[in-house]
Amino acid sequence: MLKQSMLDLCLLAKMSFGRRAINPGQLYDGVRYENFLNAQKRFFNLGYWSKNIDYDQACEKLALKLSEHAQLTSMQTVLSAGCGFGEECALWKEKYDLNKIVGINLSSVQLGVANTQFSNLEQNFIKANVTRMPFSAHSFDRVLALESAMHFDTKLNFMKESYRVLRPGGAIAIADIVLHDSPLSFYWKYALKYLERVGHCPEGNIGPLKNYASHLESVGFKDIEIEDISKRVFTGLFSYLKQKNVKKKLNVLPSVKLIAAICAHKGFPFKYILVRATK
Repeated sequence: MLKQSMLDLCLLAKMSFGRRAINPGQLYDGVRYENFLNAQKRFFNLGYWSKNIDYDQACEKLALKLSEHAQLTSMQTVLSAGCGFGEECALWKEKYDLNKIVGINLSSVQLGVANTQFSNLEQNFIKANVTRMPFSAHSFDRVLALESAMHFDTKLNFMKESYRVLRPGGAIAIADIVLHDSPLSFYWKYALKYLERVGHCPEGNIGPLKNYASHLESVGFKDIEIEDISKRVFTGLFSYLKQKNVKKKLNVLPSVKLIAAICAHKGFPFKYILVRATK
């Protein structure tokens, strides 16, 4: 377990304040994906873990877990908000025989790869802001956000826009990180500010679990279902990162090493949830 000195805490506090521009597209354009944990695919999430699987497999399992929670079925029209490199779009399209899937993202680098690698998806990868979608009302049966909603400016605005583009009876499904409902410790208040800063997350987007349902209800969503999968995500990931061969890969990713060290501190305040709500 990490022993956090007062000097470390002061440094963390210093890095947590100051002006910052929220630009997740710029963030993901700059990530060196060739040095990350993937063996073959370009998933970029925390994974849904079980024994004897690698990072690619865990990421794919999380994407499938979200699609099951969303109740995807054949011939639906689906939007992936914050689609990354498009891996989940290709996975869902093939598994469910979807009528159409559209991925939107702010990262030009990721979209370029997606449009090249998955040209069979009719080039349905678009550079667009999830809070100002270029779609008419009632365009989609499902809106999914796989570990991307913490970047949206703001998450509530994304919920409102999703409600607009969903057809009556459609559903939103989100894989997201939230806080425990108990108050944050002195350390974690600063740590959260730092994580928001480096992760280009608007302040307050990573909020208490108790607020999630009320935000969805305020937009008009109903039949809200929330599943806590923290143990299969966080516990599994931390165990995987402790493996010797994985630690070597992290040596070229100092920012990931720092985040891992922060998260090893006692009182880890985060939950990982799957959310579903209908229009």
